[in-house]
Amino acid sequence: MVLANGSVVAVDGWQDRVGALVEGWLGGQAGGSAVADVLLGAVNPSGRLAETMPVRLQDTASYRNFPGDDRHVRYGEGLFIGYRHHDAIDGPVSHPFGHGLSYTTFAYDDLVVDARDEPVVDGLDAAGGVGWRGAPRVAVTLRVTNTGLVAGKEVVQLYVGAPDASVTRPVRELKDFAKVALGPGESVGVSFTLDERDLSYWSTRTDGWVLEPGTFEIAVGASSRDLRLTASIDIAGPPIAYPLDRSSTLAEWLEHPVGHEILLDVLRHSPAGDLSAMTEDPERVRMLGSFPMTRLATLLAPAVDGGIVDQLLARLDP
Repeated sequence: MVLANGSVVAVDGWQDRVGALVEGWLGGQAGGSAVADVLLGAVNPSGRLAETMPVRLQDTASYRNFPGDDRHVRYGEGLFIGYRHHDAIDGPVSHPFGHGLSYTTFAYDDLVVDARDEPVVDGLDAAGGVGWRGAPRVAVTLRVTNTGLVAGKEVVQLYVGAPDASVTRPVRELKDFAKVALGPGESVGVSFTLDERDLSYWSTRTDGWVLEPGTFEIAVGASSRDLRLTASIDIAGPPIAYPLDRSSTLAEWLEHPVGHEILLDVLRHSPAGDLSAMTEDPERVRMLGSFPMTRLATLLAPAVDGGIVDQLLARLDP
């Protein structure tokens, strides 16, 4: 079956009754001869899907939001568009993002993920790029082998996930890819370099990219669902220090490198007595950690309005 389409079409329900699918998209005036070359084997196809082919329209992230009502469209899917949505819900798809077949097969092995120290001078690294703020670059290497009988090209895809992130992040994100041409039985080394931006997320609170220390999962494969090799790496760095204001929570004050000690001192000498004991009880902190300090001050000491918070902020930024 040869498809000629401008966007994804539903193939579930009939694709198992054909030997193969050739996705031709909108090939233009040379599309016919290009498809003929693929069908006759004059060319070994090596294209990959740049979008997920869902089972149903209802499975897409924007189904309940698009086209909207009364000229208003709500982009409720946020970060979870395309494969990020399908992978997050672990739902079935007809064909995943990055998928593609050819007349040969490829094997992946020898994955190595390593943090690499590079000196930073005046904010720039040895390659002239913006330097890291507290973590090294990450080098990813592997070997790909053509295990078939004909020459072909493989698109090696590199995905990164942050399973322990404190904010909502996709299960995995495509960060790089490389296309390699190999003859039958031939192998080649493939390498990638991840920088700080590749591991960071955009924070509206800091109005910038934030690298959160922790464990990152590195995966390489032939699509977002065909991950051949995986590894984990721990990235160290200073804790994230969000700007503190009157809406900041107890947990945010306790996690702040400067605000933590200021908070404890103010609580010890509050007009209502020593309130610092609550920060020593993990269960109590877990329960009250999401409370804004203005609200918490009122709950703990009704006679004290916003005075404690004003005192905290004054000492934080004298």
